Amino acid sequence: LIYSVKGELEKALKFYGKALFYQEQLQNMDGMTNTLNNISGIYYEKHNYEEALKYCQKSFNNAKLLGYPDKIRNAALQLFTIYKAKGDYEKAFENY
Repeated sequence: LIYSVKGELEKALKFYGKALFYQEQLQNMDGMTNTLNNISGIYYEKHNYEEALKYCQKSFNNAKLLGYPDKIRNAALQLFTIYKAKGDYEKAFENY
């Protein structure tokens, strides 16, 4: 998180990738959901909307499986932002 705040996005991706690996090993769905959403945010900042969408969709699906309203909201808001940036206003509105 600190690396992403400092704008060191490649370092942030490296450590989020490690975190995701361990969360997958431990089957920590809650942690994976957060990390996937954070990775999505970094790809969004890098204007790589396809990668951002891929990770965010996984986060959204996990959030729905968990049934945590705040995580569903966070992922849906991120999806809205990505689709809006891509110019896909129908899907953006759908996630809003």
